[in-house]
Amino acid sequence: MEVLNKCSDLFPTKTSFIIFILYMALFINQGIVVTASQRADSSYGYNTVTVVLLTEATKLVVSLLAYLKWHSFSSLCLAVRIHAKDIPPHVDICNQQQQCRLHK
Repeated sequence: MEVLNKCSDLFPTKTSFIIFILYMALFINQGIVVTASQRADSSYGYNTVTVVLLTEATKLVVSLLAYLKWHSFSSLCLAVRIHAKDIPPHVDICNQQQQCRLHK
């Protein structure tokens, strides 16, 4: 019974559990696809750095869209501002957008 309680803490909704399973499946399949696309001489027919860059950019866009589905853009700016350590206090991270102006 204690295990079920811990699972409900990790996955409060069915949607969060499904997202987790999909993420794990995609993560595992990425390694399989990369290995399967390797040539006999251990080279690749594509630039592996570009593939990694495109993969990470895609994950960023999907994450941003998922966040923006339930939150506003200004709350995203505020969250980045609160949790960023290297952004000076006088920098406006939202680039002149009036609805997301952050101050000191």
